[in-house]
Amino acid sequence: SVLQRRQLVGTLRALGVTRGEVFALILSEAAVIGAAGTVLGLPLGYLLGKFLLGMVTRSIGDLYFALSVREVSVTAATLLKAVGLGTFGAVAASLGPAYEATSTPPRDVMRRSAIETGVRKILPAISATGAGLILLGTGVQLYPSRSIPLSFGGLFSIVAGYALLAPGATTLLVRGIQPALAVAFGTPGKMAARSIPASISRTGVAAAALVVAVSTTVGIGIMVDSFRRTVSDWLDQSLRSDIYVSSTEDRRGPERTPLPPDLIEGVSSAPGVHQVALVSRMTLESPTGFTELFVMRIPRETFDAFRFREGNTQTAWEAMRGGAVMVSDPYAYRHGLRKGDTVRLRTD
Repeated sequence: SVLQRRQLVGTLRALGVTRGEVFALILSEAAVIGAAGTVLGLPLGYLLGKFLLGMVTRSIGDLYFALSVREVSVTAATLLKAVGLGTFGAVAASLGPAYEATSTPPRDVMRRSAIETGVRKILPAISATGAGLILLGTGVQLYPSRSIPLSFGGLFSIVAGYALLAPGATTLLVRGIQPALAVAFGTPGKMAARSIPASISRTGVAAAALVVAVSTTVGIGIMVDSFRRTVSDWLDQSLRSDIYVSSTEDRRGPERTPLPPDLIEGVSSAPGVHQVALVSRMTLESPTGFTELFVMRIPRETFDAFRFREGNTQTAWEAMRGGAVMVSDPYAYRHGLRKGDTVRLRTD
């Protein structure tokens, strides 16, 4: 808004309007816009919260356990915080443009070229900073560390680096395709190509925002697809039987009552039953925390469904018969275990 009315601000300054009056005008306008957005956002956010609450509670209730949460609870303190964030956040965001518009001499304010000249001077430094952030983020990602904050910091550095590279890359790209546009569209194409680097202070920000938006969209798409594929693979590997029988108790400790032996024998010998696998889950304490133990007596064909990061099905089957245990990939990653290592479990 300040950039679009830059000439108007310069004209007002030249006619005698003081810096303080222009500064107060910009801040008051930002406060009104922020308050209006907050007033519109609060009821819409409340309705969105009620809609999402129903979806989330229904999913949890269908898959896991019943929830007693049925209504969205919004307190007065929450509403006041939202009003403060919406209004004062908009005012805080306008402090920079307001100061720039009032501290620049009226003659420079009325000239659009003054901003573009300043931006073009610092554009190489901005591009170099972006390239440095990309290299830094790449180095952080390649560093063998298990720190999640460090990994997210490296990812943020890469995204910020590409955003800072966008204005310079846009300028170079437009200059490269300018002859083709001139041939294809004549003078209008040539003028359009020249207008982009001529107003790089605005088009550069738009290009940087587009880079961040596209990268976020691609990242979320990859993440959702990864979750979907992981769940699909897990279902294919885990739910391989036609019928599952378990006790009604939900405890995983040593006191859990197992299925009666006569029931197991009866089911195993029932007509039409081809194979029976026996499994039991329990949670054990260990010096490194709780360990979920999955004990199983399964047919050889069922064992072939396991996928191993190290080793193969044949060697693993023979090792299991000799007293070895298998560990999941997350467990091995968390405890730094590899094939052939020892796992200590506090059990009889």
